[in-house]
Formats: sequence, C-alpha cells, structure tokens
Amino acid sequence: MTDPSPLLRPQVERVRLSHPPRLESWDGQGHRSQVELSAWLDHVSDAIGIPSVAGSHQCLVLDVGLPPETPLLEGGRDLDNFLLPVVRRLGASCFTSAWASKRHDSCSWIGITHCDGPRDPGAWSHASATTELSYERQEWKRSVQTQISQQVQHPAPAGPLAVQVLFRVGRGRNWTLLWKPTIDSLGPILGHDPRGRPFRSRDDRIVDPGLHVEEDASLGWRVEAHVWWRPYVG
Repeated sequence: MTDPSPLLRPQVERVRLSHPPRLESWDGQGHRSQVELSAWLDHVSDAIGIPSVAGSHQCLVLDVGLPPETPLLEGGRDLDNFLLPVVRRLGASCFTSAWASKRHDSCSWIGITHCDGPRDPGAWSHASATTELSYERQEWKRSVQTQISQQVQHPAPAGPLAVQVLFRVGRGRNWTLLWKPTIDSLGPILGHDPRGRPFRSRDDRIVDPGLHVEEDASLGWRVEAHVWWRPYVG
C-alpha cells in the first residue's frame, strides 16, 4: 500500500432532488420516520438510478440543503447519517468513496461518478487507529478513541470542519457499518459531548466529509482507520 492521503472532492454531474433529505432512522418498522425515510430513498433511486455493478469503484456525492433557520453545526444533523441509508439503498459494494456537504439551500443534489483518486495536496492533520475488535462492541469505540487521543493534543478549533476517513479492511466487508462507531470515537478531534455522554463526538461540526474504503485481503478482520481533518473553508 502506498502512504494513505486524503482525496480531492470529485467533480460530478449532479441531479437535483425535490424531496427534503432524511436521516437514518433506528425506529421500528412502520414508524413515521421509517416511512418518510423510505419515501425519500424511493425518490433518490428514481432520480439517480441504482448502480448494477458491485466493486465498480464509484463515488457518491450528496449535497444536503437545509432551511435557513436550521443550525448547521448542532442539532444532530450528521452527514454520515444522511449518507448511510442512501448508500445502503444504492448498494454499498458499488462505492469506494462517499462524500457529502450541508449548507442552507432550498434543494439537495446527488451525483455518482467513477473514482479516479487524485490526492489533495493541501494541509491536513492526521491520526489513525487499528483494531480487530467487533464494531458492535463498546470496546471498538474505546480502542479507537484511545489511539486517536494519543496522537491529538487538542480538539480542532471551533467551527465547521472538513474530515476524511479511509477504512482499510479485508475483502468483502460491509464498510458502511464502520462509519458510525468510528466517527462516534473521534471526540479527541471533534470535541466531546458537553453533557459528558461517552462516545458522543461533536460530529455535527463536519460539513464536508469524505469516507473511503480500500480492501486488502491480508487484513482479515483487522480494520485500519486513517482520519484527516482541517477547518472548512467554503
């Protein structure tokens, strides 16, 4: 493997979405949030189509428009939770990168393009963690958070952030299941929940995330997470 580095946001032809975006829902089947999410995903599928080729190294770009009165940096509007249900519906195995943004806008946009992997030469901070633990266990988050805290002296300055995470995983792993537990563990970078709840990073500060995967059969169940961050400048 070459030394990992962050990527440039891809240029993509976007499709305008006329329905308001919906966050991932953990409510029971039939709950209003699930019904609204399902309708939103149907709209996305109709607008963009469903990729048919797994392992085709495609990038998804989702630009989320929010009403002007909606705070962008607080309130739990985490972009990975907008991305996750869309990538799941379209097929996680079709994508090696997923990008998002949020801003005040009357509409949202989506696009798919092939990943060509140009690197971003700009200045980024970097930290990484490696674990073989199950992502479903609290020990996963504790391990990642501890490793990151040993490399980061202070959280990033207040304000919006651009963040990229590269997951290096074994073959055939559903990499999207690693997003939430990893991002929840980035309190040393993003800041911790002021109410003191464990593994609640201030991930709503991320207005420009890029999530990437690289497969390496030699890793088995081991996961490497490389994280880059810097203040966001629109």
